[in-house]
Amino acid sequence: MRHTRLALDQIGLIIDRLHHRLPQVYFQCKLIQADQHIGSHESILQSDEAEKLWKENSQRKASDLLSAPSVTTKMGLGATVEVVREVLPDKPESKGIAIEAKFIGPSIKLVANPAPDGKASVEAKVDLGIDPDAERPWLPKKDAQPDWTRVQTLSVSSKAVLASGETLILHLPGAKNPSPCLSSPRR
Repeated sequence: MRHTRLALDQIGLIIDRLHHRLPQVYFQCKLIQADQHIGSHESILQSDEAEKLWKENSQRKASDLLSAPSVTTKMGLGATVEVVREVLPDKPESKGIAIEAKFIGPSIKLVANPAPDGKASVEAKVDLGIDPDAERPWLPKKDAQPDWTRVQTLSVSSKAVLASGETLILHLPGAKNPSPCLSSPRR
């Protein structure tokens, strides 16, 4: 191939990138409704500590597992897991005005980037849509029609460096009962 040195170097970089494969990351998320916080906000647990916490929490009467979605993505790419029910306003909006979609349930956005020592730098953002008028604010009955004007979104986000199997605990502020979100990256 004949070309300028700069162009040949650029072609070489492109070919190198094509041969570089990013590892995959598996996230397991658990959203738990409990009568009190479990663990500490933004704490990182080893896999055996997390397992012990799950067992202790599952035996408590005032504790509910809301959802446990999971997702696999490539390192460096974002992923979203959602277990939501969309809520629309009762009256249609005027033409030309975008309708604001609201939701009830968890939406979790995750990104993992390479970190030293084989770890992953994880960014997590959790949004939980609730209907404060419902008996179970995060999960209204199937036939219930939540009031669009009353739907609220609770949010929390964090960044942490995690090894495979470690768990990050986040607590959502403002819920009637604390709802920690836990995610665990595995490669």
